[in-house]
Amino acid sequence: MVSALITIHVTNHLMKFLKILALSVALLATVQAVQQPSAHTKGTPTGKPTGPLKPGEYWWKPQLSPSGPLMVLVSIPQQTMHVYRNGILIGRSTVSTGSKGHATPGGVFTILEKKQEHYSKKYNNAPMPNMQRLTWTGIAMHSGNLPGYPASHGCIRLPTISRSCFLVRHRRVAPSWWVMAKHLCHISRRIPD
Repeated sequence: MVSALITIHVTNHLMKFLKILALSVALLATVQAVQQPSAHTKGTPTGKPTGPLKPGEYWWKPQLSPSGPLMVLVSIPQQTMHVYRNGILIGRSTVSTGSKGHATPGGVFTILEKKQEHYSKKYNNAPMPNMQRLTWTGIAMHSGNLPGYPASHGCIRLPTISRSCFLVRHRRVAPSWWVMAKHLCHISRRIPD
């Protein structure tokens, strides 16, 4: 009789432990899903600093100019972004800007706020990982879905890649400028060998 009670007691504790373990695993899986929603485009590196990019492709070589002023040029017509430090091209990527009725504004911006994990207050708590705020009216750069055409509510979506890449680490030491061009433009740039 005592042996049976001990067995039941141990079995009850084991079942509670297994339930807690299963719940913990489920919660951890949910947290991982929030950090990179399945609809977000996983970035694909390319070895070329020039030429066409497919949706989600990027090129990133910050070691070519490791410190100094940063400028990011987003071409709305081409759906691309080029990152320059000290006038040297150190990165580029495809993007997805604002769709019809939700235009991405043109202009020159600085980063107002950065968060690795952020959720939209305007659009049903939608995840916006690696968010860099450009305006206080809802325009930011963040990881997202890149279908190959403008599809956002005005933000600049980038591929989901290493946090050290396009969550630009300028640490406010050097100025950072974001230029959103509404028309095709050509700028003089130094392209690495």
